[in-house]
Amino acid sequence: MSILSIIVVYFLTWWTMIFLVIPSANDRKTEGGLYPDPPNVWRKILITSLISAVFTLAIWGIVRLDIVSFRLWANEWD
Repeated sequence: MSILSIIVVYFLTWWTMIFLVIPSANDRKTEGGLYPDPPNVWRKILITSLISAVFTLAIWGIVRLDIVSFRLWANEWD
């Protein structure tokens, strides 16, 4: 995989993961408050970045070790 491919995979996984991480742990205060607890946006961005890095590394490893060969699939379509 080229650097550009890795960046695109990272961006796509990050964009997908952010929508899974943002709604997590958004509880209202238990003492009858009207407003939710602080959303901790920076913490959620950090968690999203770490999860995306792990997924990107896993995808890079799968492609690098030829566990899944997309070139074979593309050649079969011709």
